[in-house]
Amino acid sequence: MTITPKQKRENRIAKAKFIGPTNIGQDIWTRITSMLNNQGDEVLASGTETIAIGFWTYNNVNHLFIVLKLSTNKASIPTGDRIYGELIDILPPHEVHFAYATDVPDGLHAEMYLVRAILNDLPGDAKQNIGLLGNLKIICLGKPVCPDCGGWMNSHGISHMSILFEYGQNIWKPEYQCGKRTQTWIHPRTGSKFGWGGFGNQADPTYYKKSFLTTGP
Repeated sequence: MTITPKQKRENRIAKAKFIGPTNIGQDIWTRITSMLNNQGDEVLASGTETIAIGFWTYNNVNHLFIVLKLSTNKASIPTGDRIYGELIDILPPHEVHFAYATDVPDGLHAEMYLVRAILNDLPGDAKQNIGLLGNLKIICLGKPVCPDCGGWMNSHGISHMSILFEYGQNIWKPEYQCGKRTQTWIHPRTGSKFGWGGFGNQADPTYYKKSFLTTGP
């Protein structure tokens, strides 16, 4: 039986409702939340820009990724620098990777941009290398993790959460629930596009399921 693009997206989003890994250290997300509450970022709070932070160990080497998916004004670059300053003294020695992404296709979200960067750097077959991502942890700042990203990461054992600005309370706080569906989503390994209105003759009116990423860090 052939699985259609619509079914693939339905399967991925359905997985986002499952409880995911919960081993993102509280000291990490607490430090970032406190930093943003002490010195905020209005552009990041509005969702115009997004930051994804990744922690990954490979061949006994620790890696810290800070990916800034930026608008043309690049307003959140100082926030990325402050995140590095906040984390570097509480993390074990890390190789640090910064990515300032301004020319990113619509639908390639910051979390998936981070995953793609890792897969592109690893030798060998990218599909097989996905199995190396099981100890990857990702925190998304500025926007909630969408159901597509949440389902994909849960499928591959990647711990994840968001830190969002709550306008009603005027504070930054952790979030474990998926956000709304996005108009387009790009697969981090294949580059395939999935959309709610379809691409060309490929109709893909996938439904949306409310989801939870994790019960807590």
